Amino acid sequence: MSTPGNIRQFITLTVVLLLVTIPGRTYTQNHSGFSLISSSSMHAMLRFNREAFQFENRMTSQGEAQAIVTKNGVQGLVKESPGLPHYAVSLMLPEDSKMIVKVVSAHFYDKRDILISPSKGNIYRNVQQDTLPFVFGKAYGGDAFYPDRLWKVRSPYFLRQKHGQTLVVYPFRYNPAKRILRIYDNIVFDITFQRHPKAAPSLQKPISDAGFENIFKKHFLNYSNGFKSSIKQYSAPGMLIISYGPFIPLLKDFIRWKRHTGMHVEVADVANIGRNSQNIKAYIQKVYR
Repeated sequence: MSTPGNIRQFITLTVVLLLVTIPGRTYTQNHSGFSLISSSSMHAMLRFNREAFQFENRMTSQGEAQAIVTKNGVQGLVKESPGLPHYAVSLMLPEDSKMIVKVVSAHFYDKRDILISPSKGNIYRNVQQDTLPFVFGKAYGGDAFYPDRLWKVRSPYFLRQKHGQTLVVYPFRYNPAKRILRIYDNIVFDITFQRHPKAAPSLQKPISDAGFENIFKKHFLNYSNGFKSSIKQYSAPGMLIISYGPFIPLLKDFIRWKRHTGMHVEVADVANIGRNSQNIKAYIQKVYR
């Protein structure tokens, strides 16, 4: 026979599983600077337009240096290397595929006689950034542009049942020996999705859920329902909430909001379905049959 503690643990687990399905910022991206020129199931052409930026002065052991400040760029976190912002965009591609990227065109200009301040690395919240010195590391000793490439791709991945890959663009590149900052204004990429059996880990993907459509649209620049999937769809309630009666009124605003977003929500009182874990399990199986 189940104890009240077992029931509470079961309900707590159910609530946690429900909460992780709430669309969150973890899975969304800011596509600032990226736009699609054309797109199909096996190909995409996209353009990157650099956003506005400004320089801010930093005092270092080598004198006054410049830090590049942007609104949407991700600051480089390679400690003691030039602190240069980069940008990333994710594309959806067929399963068992990976990106083959070509640069069609790239327009840039050089800013000379400039010292770019180094990154302080990934700073933890319990560390005061102002107390850390700027250290000019190994990257400042070479006569070459850093980073050594204009772009790179990360490993393919699955976001639930969608297969994706991320393109990272470096519109700022710096040659420390010559003190030249190369700034790219406009880059056009031609991307082919090439079949590759080991493109992503073989995973048992979850059943498709319409509640994740908004997440996919925000995450993938080229998201389209045209990417067909053989994964089974279901029409069961989008969210089932099982609670003790006294707590149900506290969920009123949450339930209203989920229904406002188009999600079907069903609420069940533990008193009406049975207070032991077997009854709760049977009820869940009945609803999602």
